[in-house]
Amino acid sequence: MTAKDLDEVTGLVERTASPLALLKTLRLHLRPVRPPAPDRLMMAFANLTASLEQRIARLAHDNRELEEARDWWHQQAQSAGEQLRELTDYLGQVEKARDWWHQQAQSVDKNPHTS
Repeated sequence: MTAKDLDEVTGLVERTASPLALLKTLRLHLRPVRPPAPDRLMMAFANLTASLEQRIARLAHDNRELEEARDWWHQQAQSAGEQLRELTDYLGQVEKARDWWHQQAQSVDKNPHTS
């Protein structure tokens, strides 16, 4: 439809506001359109299917990468937790040793002649 045709249809619709007049105007100015050939429909469907398959494959690949990254971060967190437990245990041992040495130093201060 050209711009002139569109202006003409618009003008007619503006002048005749009844549904019957609108229907007649549309029938006068609308042209039948042929449906696309079946081979074009099949090609469009094949293209759509291929596009969807590619998208699904990309999403599956991205999902695998996300799972691998999640597993890596989970391993890092477990490793950090284990290191923290080991350091906490070591710190406890250091504190016990410090307390023992502190007691030894206090006992020497109280009894300077026992050595």
